Amino acid sequence: METGHPERFAHSLPTRSVMSRRAALQGAAGAGAALALLAAGRLLVAPALAAQAGPPPEWFSPDATRDGHGQVILGDGPVYLSHLSFFMFDSPEFHPHHYQVIVEATFPEDAMAAYLADRAETGAPLYTLRPKTGVAMLDIIAPALDGGPGEPIVGDIIRGHWERGKEPQPFDITWSVVNEGSPAAVQRVIYAHEFAFEPPRQEQLEYILFGSGDQLFLAHRITAPPDFDQLLPVTMEPGTFSDEQLQEGIILAIPDRSNTIADRLMAGQSAAANARHAGTGVALLSATPITAEQEVFFEESELQENGFIGHSPVEIEAGFGFEEEPA
Repeated sequence: METGHPERFAHSLPTRSVMSRRAALQGAAGAGAALALLAAGRLLVAPALAAQAGPPPEWFSPDATRDGHGQVILGDGPVYLSHLSFFMFDSPEFHPHHYQVIVEATFPEDAMAAYLADRAETGAPLYTLRPKTGVAMLDIIAPALDGGPGEPIVGDIIRGHWERGKEPQPFDITWSVVNEGSPAAVQRVIYAHEFAFEPPRQEQLEYILFGSGDQLFLAHRITAPPDFDQLLPVTMEPGTFSDEQLQEGIILAIPDRSNTIADRLMAGQSAAANARHAGTGVALLSATPITAEQEVFFEESELQENGFIGHSPVEIEAGFGFEEEPA
């Protein structure tokens, strides 16, 4: 297996090159002053865009969401991909990661076998998909919503965080390429949300519940900056929800917890959650008992108003960040 630092790659595409999220953040930071800024939870638009009541026309160009889309890989069958998103309000002509998306996907037989064998051998809790080719986010989402397979997401299966390489990894994982060039075929969209320009403040802690059988996961529902991404397994009474319900996406709201990092669910904590259908908002169950397990992914820095490259004190404390050495 390959070990070492992943390349900050840029594959040539007809319209736009693939880049890491860190590179995208660097580019967005340079363009932000000329376009738009986020401050105090509101979109502050530069004079050239002041007349726009919402997304400008560039937001809807065919390639506005085309890029390499990194994913966290969860589960051992079915397999789920959680898109590594961040807020991109200041780049209307290019906002590929301005979405929270969770899909069920399948890998080719050899790639799946390599992934499962590596998990069994190492016990590593975090795997990611390093994108190799560009694809429009809407091409991933739209076909699957219509009942067909979404556009495949082609990438390398990485043990650890694909953007880290030789940098310190969560859980002391040894970074490694498990399988190269794996096309992840999107079978269904569990949850898809495009971040709103001026969203209402989410006061209550909410999670997206997904999975199958006794393999269940929570993803913190991302709504407005500053926010955070968190993925963790969860246990609940068997049969609380059918696999069909889980495939459609379920939102769990926890009334006695605020939508803050400090109040997020942590390993061993239990809560009573109110469940609703993710698409229709129809109430399903109230006071559903759930128990959280060890979080497998946590990200705060890239979900601030404009995101930043580095690691926040909370990420470091949680084991998903590290102190940067002076240049």
